[in-house]
Amino acid sequence: MAKCPFCEVQEREELILFQDDKGIVAINPDGKIPGQLVVVPKDHLTIVEQTPDYILGHLAVLANKASTAVFEAFGVAGTNIMITNGIAAGQTEPHVGIHIIPRNENDGIALNWNPRQADEEQLSTIELQLKEYTKGVGDFQKEEKQEVIEEKHDDVDQDYLIKHLTRIP
Repeated sequence: MAKCPFCEVQEREELILFQDDKGIVAINPDGKIPGQLVVVPKDHLTIVEQTPDYILGHLAVLANKASTAVFEAFGVAGTNIMITNGIAAGQTEPHVGIHIIPRNENDGIALNWNPRQADEEQLSTIELQLKEYTKGVGDFQKEEKQEVIEEKHDDVDQDYLIKHLTRIP
């Protein structure tokens, strides 16, 4: 069985631009556009619904910073920040990823969407279908707090530390 391409990114240091304990910003190994990046969680999570809120929020912050880096590094006119969630939505990798796609006017990249307008009856039906399932939308999973253990350094003279702190301009 083939390994997940986005999990493999963690092993390819030449692609990694930034990483921390929760996520990675990397050059998309399958990117078709120069400067295309992907932001992925370190844990193997297939779709957004499997991703804890605090991880998804952290990935959004990383995507924002990565988009800014693309603007500055390439002088582009815009970026698309996309999540394709599920096969029907165009997801090709079995791993959650936020794609940062550099854009310029007339770049030939077609990401157009032509939605059709629902009529009043359809909107009413949609509202009824979704109301029950969206009651908890504002409830968020919180990262579990970890106990911080203070280390005591009995061998360090406290007066010495205070003297050196007063020397800091």
